[in-house]
Amino acid sequence: MDEPREQVKAQRAALRRVEHDRFETVSARGTRHETLNLVIVVYHPSDDAPDLNYVAPRRGTAWVSASALQEGLLRLQALGRTPRFAYLEGLLPPFFRQTLVESGLELVQDDPVFDPADVAQQTKPVGRLVVYGVPEDKTKASVDERLAQPISEECGPTDCRR
Repeated sequence: MDEPREQVKAQRAALRRVEHDRFETVSARGTRHETLNLVIVVYHPSDDAPDLNYVAPRRGTAWVSASALQEGLLRLQALGRTPRFAYLEGLLPPFFRQTLVESGLELVQDDPVFDPADVAQQTKPVGRLVVYGVPEDKTKASVDERLAQPISEECGPTDCRR
């Protein structure tokens, strides 16, 4: 295999370790998890902290359809939590962000992540934790209305329309 391909493979392996570590960390803090189609709904029964309540791609998922995204966000909202979707950039294609924007969400967090297996060399991030959520200026009624609208499944690298 050529070097760039090996680098991508190593980066994806590091991102999977980050994903596993994050899941274990929130599980240790008492979260519950529900798998719905291609997503996992992570929620805490009594704590509404954003890092304990989110929708994420199911492990090994290369793409999350708009309908699966919507299903997860609606479930999180039904649990009384603010709809938000968190993922590690590099495990989903870069143009996936457009699907989130077209779903009525906005970027609320974009932080570097480091490989938990390489604690001594935390100088270069292996990727980014990206979180999209409901805009703060939206009322609950407008959020309910937006999430109730079907999302087009005709998404591509440059467009994804409701």
